[in-house]
Amino acid sequence: MSIDACYEGVIAKLTDEGKILEISKKLISLQTNSARVLFVYELIESLKAFPKVLEVKKDDNVSTYYRNQGNLFFKATQNYEALQFYNLSLIHAPLGTESYSLALANRSAVLFSMKQYDECIHDIDTVFAMEYPRDLEKKLSKRKSMCENFILKNKEVKEDSTKANFQVGEILKFDHERDKTYICASSKLQVVFNDEMGRHVVAKEDIQVGEILAHENPYLAVVLKSQMLVCCNYCLSRDLNLLPCKSCCFALYCSKECSEKAWKEYHRVECGLLATLVHMEFTKLELLALRIVIRARTDHKNWPELLEKLVEIEKNLNTPLRGCENLGDNWVYDSKYYASIHTLESNVEKRSVSDIFQKSITAAVFLKFLIENTDFMNADDAKHHNRIKNWVAGTLLLHGMTSPTNMHGIITNTANKNGDYVDELNIGSAPYPFCSLINHSCAPNVVRYSKLGFAEQILVALRPIKKGMQIFDNYGPVFRRRSHLKRSFIANIRPIFSKLFLFINQVLFALTHCSKNVNQSLYYLDYSGQQTRVDTS
Repeated sequence: MSIDACYEGVIAKLTDEGKILEISKKLISLQTNSARVLFVYELIESLKAFPKVLEVKKDDNVSTYYRNQGNLFFKATQNYEALQFYNLSLIHAPLGTESYSLALANRSAVLFSMKQYDECIHDIDTVFAMEYPRDLEKKLSKRKSMCENFILKNKEVKEDSTKANFQVGEILKFDHERDKTYICASSKLQVVFNDEMGRHVVAKEDIQVGEILAHENPYLAVVLKSQMLVCCNYCLSRDLNLLPCKSCCFALYCSKECSEKAWKEYHRVECGLLATLVHMEFTKLELLALRIVIRARTDHKNWPELLEKLVEIEKNLNTPLRGCENLGDNWVYDSKYYASIHTLESNVEKRSVSDIFQKSITAAVFLKFLIENTDFMNADDAKHHNRIKNWVAGTLLLHGMTSPTNMHGIITNTANKNGDYVDELNIGSAPYPFCSLINHSCAPNVVRYSKLGFAEQILVALRPIKKGMQIFDNYGPVFRRRSHLKRSFIANIRPIFSKLFLFINQVLFALTHCSKNVNQSLYYLDYSGQQTRVDTS
């Protein structure tokens, strides 16, 4: 059952019972997010409409099936497809088994074919460090030796390339100081507030084309399902030696460090739920809401510490310190701290009752999963338990509402057949609290840039910005469709800005060697163990 089917099923039952108007009136009368979610929670419970949590375990037979599929693609010299199937084989293989080592060994063959010699050696060494079928040793040793010879021959070329990349890395750096409060941003920017625009960003000084105005890392990120087999599920790097979560069949990581960070911050809680979350087709924004709530708790030692911190956060809502964290001598607005995420605008007063009801169903389903299938909400006494339940319920809905208008897609450009970096590739989604303060325009004066394999957003001036002018971003095609240009002057200059926008993007992406032109048709395993093809082109 998908989350949409769950919602439609609840609506159908309420319609049959003639309760739609009654429920709508009740929902409108409730004043807090927690009251809304708990009301809907009890409603779904009474209708016996909660979905069940599914379980997908690692399995040698499934691993073997996907390894065989990888072999077929490898024989057909379709390396990228073969790589993904071997990753599927690896992710489903019980740790330390023959299936696990065979998946790595076969992936090393693909990496050799792709001339990724360092990565090939890495996989071979991983196999040699574990129990493996001894008939592999001769073949893998020979492959490793061949890789070492190729690396030795190409050493000078690699050294030159490394130097060039290092110099290019210096291009997208600040030429001036960072702001003392909004520490990811240039000191040339200022956050201000008025009733018409809300919180927004203006220029404190004149800004030239190409100036770097912000470097912001997200609070966390959610990788798209179509990218799960080629990206680290924590840092989003395009690592060729990804290794799986020890417990679930849905997360791959580029390093032990990323795996441990993900486990500590959110994955320990969501690990056993991922099969259900994938099967139910929750959107990336809904998954962000769940993951943010989990991390808000793991960022703090215990529930009392978090609940105490929330009191401080709420006190600053209507002050210039909104979303800021107290670091002793200074208050800072930084994506590392939950305060910056908690205080993003939800626009709840502008939402329809149907929208609130639908988002409350999603929050109630998440709440049900967390209560019955994890230890996330464990408390020492009933008083704390009720307070925790209220907070989790309300905050799941809060972030369900903040995500659509504040979260940013992580999109980069890939080269087309002509070598131009104009094709877009969507990797994931994440909360960037500073970039979220920038208002939308169809004719923006800044552009956000993300290098493939990184979650950091870099804000670049698209055209000259005079002191006192507001900074405007373009939120994407949905917002462009909803916006109406009222003056023909703006309509006439849009093509000019579009060309300039495209030119700057091409320069940035070409300079930083952001990606390779790879096959973007990816494969993943759905909850039932069946192969599903996702065309992301």
